[in-house]
Amino acid sequence: MRILTVGNMYPPHSLGGYELTWRSSVEHLRSAGHEVEVLTTGFRLPRKAHVGDPSHVHRDLGWYWHDHEFTPMSLRRRLALERRNAKVLHDRLARLRPQAVAWWAMGGMSLSMIERVRRMAIPAVGVVGDDWMVYGPRVDGWMRAFRGGRLKSVARQAGPATGIP
Repeated sequence: MRILTVGNMYPPHSLGGYELTWRSSVEHLRSAGHEVEVLTTGFRLPRKAHVGDPSHVHRDLGWYWHDHEFTPMSLRRRLALERRNAKVLHDRLARLRPQAVAWWAMGGMSLSMIERVRRMAIPAVGVVGDDWMVYGPRVDGWMRAFRGGRLKSVARQAGPATGIP
């Protein structure tokens, strides 16, 4: 089976047990003969910056978290991040042609990627090791822009106008 796994931090550039469980899952599935790839952010721990990745790990995604906080971004920067992540996801899906997608720690990530995969009718599962499904929408910079304030009234038109679900 071909499986794409997606999340925000992947070992050795990670901060806790959730990510270690993700890597263990990937290694187990690969050892059982499945073709499993990892799509994650470019987050790197300074003390491990020199550590290389195996060919199935792709650190190409951007996210809304920087230096241990969710930093403010202009709407233009958010749109650029969302569009770039959409392209990265699209390219990885086209190359791997996964039969399933596993969403791991998605806090601070472009949750629009989940909707893109859903619209493509690719089976998916969300792995719950923390409460990212609860806090994720609050810290997703794109979703947050349309939840309140002056942009709330144009939220329904934003998807078709920008190409970001």
